[in-house]
Amino acid sequence: MKADNLHVSVNCVVIGFDGTQLCVLLVKGEGKQGEYKMLPASLISEDDDLDEAAKRILKETTGLGAIRLLQFRAYGFKDIVNSCDDVRDLMRKHQIDPEQTSSVLTISYWRTVEINKHMKDGILGTQAEWVPITEMGKLLCNQERIVQDAIECIRFYSQKIPSLVFDMLPKEFTISSLRKLYCLLFDRDYDVRNFYKKMLQMDYILPLEKKQVGVSHRAARYFRFVSGSKRVRKE
Repeated sequence: MKADNLHVSVNCVVIGFDGTQLCVLLVKGEGKQGEYKMLPASLISEDDDLDEAAKRILKETTGLGAIRLLQFRAYGFKDIVNSCDDVRDLMRKHQIDPEQTSSVLTISYWRTVEINKHMKDGILGTQAEWVPITEMGKLLCNQERIVQDAIECIRFYSQKIPSLVFDMLPKEFTISSLRKLYCLLFDRDYDVRNFYKKMLQMDYILPLEKKQVGVSHRAARYFRFVSGSKRVRKE
């Protein structure tokens, strides 16, 4: 690798909904100050395509593949190499001399996904875990700022691309679970009745005949998101 590319890295912000909380996918590491958590990330070489590198890094660090990541921002961390021993150690693992690198340019990607049992137990590597955003604490290289920026990005684009929200839900969901997700994502309390009425007016939300079973309360109807088409309304 050439010296002028040693300071370029890629990280991935993968956001999911576990039914009660918004979560972010993090990777655990061990440094001089003890255990730390960070976004799936790595330095890249001069021959790497950014998009391909992001997919490869996510696969290698978490086991997740076949996810279409979206690039959203670049960050310049001028003093991070000199101020963080763990970052310097990570650079050495990539055979990069931290003494020859004064700054790191980070390209960030994001995606919303559904957290289901298969992703929890069957795919994730031993160092990867879903962590509630409210409990993630301080991340390596101040990456919590990147997570918050990704949330803002999701809020903005979901207004025009609602599938970004529904990607975090099962194929069949209740309006109650959808409202919970919206409340968390947009940090506001939506009125139950008004939210229900508004969602029923959306052409991309299809009501099903199926209802909840085995619940102590009144069984709620299930709905499905219809991508790229409009449902036929009954008069």
